[in-house]
Amino acid sequence: MNCIDRLLSKACLQTIVCTFVIGACFSTLGCVRRKLNITSSPPGALVYLNDREVGRTPVDVDITYYGTYDVRLLKKGYEPLSTSGDAPGPLWDLPGPDFIAELLPVNLTSETDWHYELETEDNDADALLKRAEELRNSFQEALSEEATDPAKPISDIHKEDQPPAGLQMIDLAEPDGEAIQPAQDNGAEETTP
Repeated sequence: MNCIDRLLSKACLQTIVCTFVIGACFSTLGCVRRKLNITSSPPGALVYLNDREVGRTPVDVDITYYGTYDVRLLKKGYEPLSTSGDAPGPLWDLPGPDFIAELLPVNLTSETDWHYELETEDNDADALLKRAEELRNSFQEALSEEATDPAKPISDIHKEDQPPAGLQMIDLAEPDGEAIQPAQDNGAEETTP
């Protein structure tokens, strides 16, 4: 029995040492950091990334996933800017190579730079009134064009636009002014027990 006890204790000791060595190796593994560097001209704009406030420019934001993000910048005296930004991933962070990159004992950083130009806010009341007048005129023109374009009767619809055989289209604009009655189904009467 003494030999068996010695073998078991030696195997336990080897297991403990191997576990410690493997744990020490994995504790020195590197990590991957994904970062956005967002700047604006002028600086100091409040930045929202996917409707979440992340700070004022210049700002560095850590992200978890690559892809397209909604970006909104606000600064007093400047027009609000709503746009998007693309954060492409590097080759070493694609599925497959990313596993090896995570195992390497180095810290890898993927940085994406976004810069936005803000336009000065237009507070000219005359220019605002002029733009409003132009918009109103364009709407009135569109409405008057619709009003002068009469609706076509169904009989004027091209042959290829007609419904398939067996379906009947009803022209609601009957020239005689009679009201259209709903169809009556005399074939199926409901009986109650």
